[in-house]
Amino acid sequence: MPNSMDSFGDCPVKGQGVENCGEMKPSVSLSRRELEVLNLLKLGKSSWDIARILGISERTVNYHIGNIMRKLDVINRIQAVYEAVNLDLIDQ
Repeated sequence: MPNSMDSFGDCPVKGQGVENCGEMKPSVSLSRRELEVLNLLKLGKSSWDIARILGISERTVNYHIGNIMRKLDVINRIQAVYEAVNLDLIDQ
């Protein structure tokens, strides 16, 4: 008898049982600096503000933001913050 369980353990394969069973969150690894930038984005800080706070260039801040958005597979800063909170990478 074929097993209809997926690689997440006890969840049935989609279409064959409980939908969104356990909803596994993807694993995303952000650097310490990327987390600092995200927390400042969460506070509504601009790239210029973040650069002054962290003592780095605005270009470097934007580089980190680009990496964050790529890793979280989002298209803007607001989505990045939302997704980071959703994945428990940063506090609300």
